Amino acid sequence: MFSYLAYLTNRSFVFEDYTWSHLPSPYTIYDFALRPTRIPLNAYISGPTAGGSMDNAPESPPRAVSFDFWQTVCPSSDRHVIDSVNAPRDLAGPDRIRWWKEKIKSYHDVTCLEVATSQNEIFDFEFFGSQQILDVWPSLSQSPILTRFKWSPLVLSAIERNFALLPNIPEVGESALPQHQSLDTSQQASSTVSSPLARSTYPALLAVHIRRGDFKRHCSNLAEWGPGFHGFNSFQGLPDHWTSYSGSSMKREYYRKRCLPNQEEIVERLHNVRQDHDEFLSNQTDASISGSGSPSSGHKLRRVFVLTNAWPVWQDGLKKKLMADGWEDVVVSEDLTLDKEQKGVNVAVDMSIAERAEVFVGNGVSLPVRSLTRLMSHCCRFPPLVFKSFRGNHHATIVQRFTISSE
Repeated sequence: MFSYLAYLTNRSFVFEDYTWSHLPSPYTIYDFALRPTRIPLNAYISGPTAGGSMDNAPESPPRAVSFDFWQTVCPSSDRHVIDSVNAPRDLAGPDRIRWWKEKIKSYHDVTCLEVATSQNEIFDFEFFGSQQILDVWPSLSQSPILTRFKWSPLVLSAIERNFALLPNIPEVGESALPQHQSLDTSQQASSTVSSPLARSTYPALLAVHIRRGDFKRHCSNLAEWGPGFHGFNSFQGLPDHWTSYSGSSMKREYYRKRCLPNQEEIVERLHNVRQDHDEFLSNQTDASISGSGSPSSGHKLRRVFVLTNAWPVWQDGLKKKLMADGWEDVVVSEDLTLDKEQKGVNVAVDMSIAERAEVFVGNGVSLPVRSLTRLMSHCCRFPPLVFKSFRGNHHATIVQRFTISSE
């Protein structure tokens, strides 16, 4: 969103490394394993947000630059800092974007502009977890921030490396987001970008996101907070919709099933999704034969890719149960062969594979699912199915500063 705001104001967005920990050492420990404390954003994504080209933009706005470059060309003595503390907090969606656009443009004569957001975030939890983000979607989806989005060469190399695990898929290659088909006419947007991704759906593949780890604690708190679907998981065109729970005695269990399903519940859910999807294709085929409809370009679901941070023994157990339920092949995150650099961006690798699946089943409490729903709304021929997604209030990144510069 910061990149989008910089684009609207014709300024360069300043991007930083993904920071897992602020420890001085290059590695930190998580889940009894070492992981880098900082990873360059370019290792995850390419495109305008990470300094890529905006060639298709009408006026060719300036490219994003790295924080190190910003420090060189805009030392502290040359920066003008505006604080967001007095910015209105009651503006929703497009109105908030419009207010900040006018505010930033009023400093048109300032080359190095920094917005301090530590006391009042520009885009807060409520913005990302409510209708507000959907109201911004029509313009956001048409901007080069999304139409020119690309996964990094490192992420794509990991997919190519695991080509054998995902048979019958097209060649990966470098790609941007394909032509957009809105999930709902009220949120309709279009893109003129033609891309290999538009034809790179993985036939017959269902991807499912099963998050564990910290979710055991987080999911138990959701019943007290009472959230609904998270932002992008509230598209009207999605097949699953949030139904508020009115009771009290079983409220915790109601949320648990939608946030932390056990293996039996996952198997049952995917069985039903496969059945519904195959029935949908059969009905389209019958309509095509009778002349009342066009043939479907989809495939009957046969394979599963499981995005998960669960322990290997848990993944193995789920894999066996899914195979016993009739799936021809099941690939889990642990099955992927990744080198040291690729392991550092394994979440992006999982997301890139899931984005291309014919059907996606997700848990919207997690940021990857919210992002995947946004990406898949551009590419899916058959609407992704959401595994009772809902908002999680502490999973958005807290941005300490938003730095932008003029040409």
